[in-house]
Amino acid sequence: MNICLMLLHTFVLWPQHDHDHNHDRAADPNLRQQFERTLAAAEKARTISYEAHCFGTGPLEEIMVPIKGSVVCRLLTVDDPIGATLSVTGGRGKDGSRDRFHLIYDGQQLAIRSDSDGKVVLGDPRKESALLSRPEMKLVLREILPRDRLFQPLHASKLAGEGDQEVEGTICHVIAVEYESPTSRRLPAESIMRKVYRSRWFLGEKDALPRRVEFRSLPIPGLSGAEADKGTALILSEVKIDSPARDDLFRIPESWLAERGAPAQAPTKEPGDTQPAPDKPGGPRD
Repeated sequence: MNICLMLLHTFVLWPQHDHDHNHDRAADPNLRQQFERTLAAAEKARTISYEAHCFGTGPLEEIMVPIKGSVVCRLLTVDDPIGATLSVTGGRGKDGSRDRFHLIYDGQQLAIRSDSDGKVVLGDPRKESALLSRPEMKLVLREILPRDRLFQPLHASKLAGEGDQEVEGTICHVIAVEYESPTSRRLPAESIMRKVYRSRWFLGEKDALPRRVEFRSLPIPGLSGAEADKGTALILSEVKIDSPARDDLFRIPESWLAERGAPAQAPTKEPGDTQPAPDKPGGPRD
């Protein structure tokens, strides 16, 4: 099934497990059902492939170096740290022609090979979490891959419908989401430690699949202006669900092992990395 999908995001927010049921009731149950359909559709997929383009938005548009690539995911079991084996080829710059790379995750090891010098970064993401914060991983739609994690919009503090809008020829329902962890909500209203995360989802009218998502962070309650609109955009197109994928796409070549460079290191934090990681809700991505 071919779907044209546009996703504008930093990285999806996953809720704390100390769930606040009373606060959650503020969310419209009808809007919540839209997200239930989204998650159900994604969980039925065996493979997902797409073309991706990641770049900064708002005040970050002129700061962040864009990255483009082709992504193929084969979904795995619930106990995997990523949720799918991966094959990603791409590069930096507006056309993706600079600093070309190839990323493979075989379910055990994650390897990233630089085309320019042939060096390879290799490691187990279960033991080296810095691998998940690599810039190349920004192209991977981890939000709906890990099946053992809770889908943040289903546990939002607030949901609000914003009408319909056409995205790439598809009529979408637009839903604004606000999420604040129970821990943050217990802090005084004026506390600078409180963090509220906003997102807008554009869900296909017929299939509830996202065509576009916009994520924004408010590290300080009431923050407005350009700083409140910082984000990272990830646009996906030519999305294919359950298309055949060769096994060797997800197999790390033996030659890469000989080319392995230094162990994985946490990358320098790029502008826009303000959203919590899926496995660390409520905190910065890296």
